[in-house]
Amino acid sequence: MQGKRGVWIKLPIALVNLVENAVKEGFRYHHAEPDYLMLVYWIPETANTLPANATHRVVVGAIVMNDKRELLVVQEKSGKFRGTGVWKIPTGTVDEGEDLFAAAVREVKEETGIDVEFVEILAFRQSHKSFFDKSDLFFICMMRPLSFDIQKQESEIEAAQVYQQLQSPCPRNIIACSCSHLSPPYCDERRIEKCMDLALVNDEESDERRIEKCMDLAVVIDEESSGGIAPRALNNLMN
Repeated sequence: MQGKRGVWIKLPIALVNLVENAVKEGFRYHHAEPDYLMLVYWIPETANTLPANATHRVVVGAIVMNDKRELLVVQEKSGKFRGTGVWKIPTGTVDEGEDLFAAAVREVKEETGIDVEFVEILAFRQSHKSFFDKSDLFFICMMRPLSFDIQKQESEIEAAQVYQQLQSPCPRNIIACSCSHLSPPYCDERRIEKCMDLALVNDEESDERRIEKCMDLAVVIDEESSGGIAPRALNNLMN
């Protein structure tokens, strides 16, 4: 063991009976997968520098908008908004080994039956202590619809529709840019209107104009909200 500082033991599920003995010898849990448990032991009496377990979950949200400014929205059967009448954009977790754009395309297809193509990433935010106390990265993706026949996912989606009145302030029960855990005061009309402004930035506008619109969205103050000063990140839409 000369020159070694850390020991890793990968225990397949068939050898789960050895976990107790390993823990008694000073091993600690590092991470688990469906078919194995990884344990580690730090040998020297110094700070443990073994790499930590995965720290983030990655989630995508899809803004699907057609040329008429019609937005695809859904109501969920489970979670915080079950039975509340709240509408939101399709969202979901990125699978292991899956690209962001592919995850956004897949989630829209699964939840609504609509085929889409990826256009660009509009914004992202990071939060902490969210899912099993891990951090969370949420990416808002602009998508272009390729089909228009909505077929909602029966297992998870209560309803799906195209919302058609984006020229005027949106009602409070539509959350255009959200995770499934967004809460007031971050779902009011003015914030959603600004989100739509950001989503509709087109190729004729410069990068400076995109940044300007993004900052407009990020620094909404309490005169435009239902209460409180919004954080300078995009948490006003996605926290």
